[in-house]
Formats: sequence, structure tokens, C-alpha cells
Amino acid sequence: MSATTENDFTQATILQLQKRAGNHCSKPDCCCVTTGPNEEQKKSTSIGVASHIKARSPGGPRFDPNQTPEQRRSIENGIWLCQNHAREIDVNPDAYGSELLFRWRSAREAWATEQLGRPRPEEQPARPQSGWECPFCQTPTPTGARVCLGCDADIVYGLTQKQRSDVVKAALMGGGLVGAILMIVLPTWVHDFFLNYLRLKVAAGWGLGIFALIPIGVLAIFTVYYFVNREEAKARAKPPTYVRRTS
Repeated sequence: MSATTENDFTQATILQLQKRAGNHCSKPDCCCVTTGPNEEQKKSTSIGVASHIKARSPGGPRFDPNQTPEQRRSIENGIWLCQNHAREIDVNPDAYGSELLFRWRSAREAWATEQLGRPRPEEQPARPQSGWECPFCQTPTPTGARVCLGCDADIVYGLTQKQRSDVVKAALMGGGLVGAILMIVLPTWVHDFFLNYLRLKVAAGWGLGIFALIPIGVLAIFTVYYFVNREEAKARAKPPTYVRRTS
């Protein structure tokens, strides 16, 4: 028995992959139906393929030398795709890693479970229900997902790291400036207002000298906390931000 034959899926495994995917391609932005009627009454037409996530033989896409033959031909190593996307993931394995394909399969099976027994309106396309759509690959995003299933972009609900950093910098500068002004200007105001009544003299910085930096710093930190939380709430009320990972 050759290694390729030894690692092939059985017909039972192929059928189970097809059924578990709801007879739809597992690529999130495809989801096409993979079988239908043929012109000949006794035949059907299939464009579905049971693809190996990790290659069945050395040199293949995403090959894992640590897998046993049993693992290579098991249903856990398979994904149901249409012919076009089965070809696409194999000719471009760097873009379609095994972890991404595992997520595709899990998402399609979860979608198939949700659709089980539901009538499908004719005007509704057969694709996963989602709250948003990735601007890079137009893949529907299930509610609460943290990674795009189509292009692996991070999904950020609220402020991105850069946005948060910008808010912190601006708030620190603003809070520090306001604190410094209050510590210097306010004593002068108090002095001018009460001088004629209480003979009150207040030194700049309330006479604290270098220790005036402490209340200034406290005010700056409070300002950061306030503005970060305010901007975070605003950002969470908007659609999530998709951020592509840099290598």
C-alpha cells in the first residue's frame, strides 16, 4: 500500500465531512452548495472536495511529519471545500495555514448546526450570520469573533492599541498642563481675592515646591482614566476595527 493511499480519507470520512459542513464550502466568504442535480435523472453533480488540512504525503501543503497515518486520514484532519477553494488553499499554503483552516471548519460546522431544521428564505444567501463584514476580504464575522476567518485579521472591539496610545498621550499632556496651571495660577487668584480681607498670601505651587508635581501627576492620571474610558465607550458603540497583522 502506498503512503498516499494509506493516508487517503475513507468514503465514510468523506461523507461525514460533507454532512458536517452542511454540504457547503467551508471557506467563510464562499459557502456555496457543493452538490445538486444532474441532467441525468439517476446522477447528481458534486463540486465538493474533502481536503487534507495537513498534507497526506511529504512535500504537500502544510505537511506535518509528526502525524501518524491514522491522524492524516482521520476526519479531524479534513475540511470540506468546493473545488476552487480546495485548489486555492493548496497552491498558496503560506496564506492558508492549518490553524486558519481548522477555524474555518469549526465555524462552518457551528453555522451548519444553527441552520439545522431552519427554513431558509429564498432571498437570504447561504452564508453565516454575522454582525460585520471584514473590509479586507469581505468575510462575514460572527458576533464576538476576535479573528477574521477569511484573512486572519485581528478584530478589535473598542480602541485599537494605537488609538489608545494616542488618547493616553493627549490626556497626559492635557491633564499635566491643566494641573500645572492650577498649581501656579490658582494661588495667585486666591491671593488677589482674599488679600484685602484675610491678609492671605499663597505661594506659587501652593508652596509645595517640587512636591507640587505630585498633585499635578495625580490630576494627569485621573484625566487619562476619564478620557480613555470615554473614548473606549464611544469606540465600542461603533463597528469593530479590523487590523491586519504585520510579519
